[in-house]
Amino acid sequence: MDAIIDAFRMRFDVRVETVTTAEENIAFKLPRELRDMPAL
Repeated sequence: MDAIIDAFRMRFDVRVETVTTAEENIAFKLPRELRDMPAL
């Protein structure tokens, strides 16, 4: 990604801005069959 931005910088006045549109905090539990399995 940085290479693309650098290529634009050579041709244009570039300003990079990070925008957060949504934050997700969803967690899904494993199915019981997988939870009950011994760890490897």
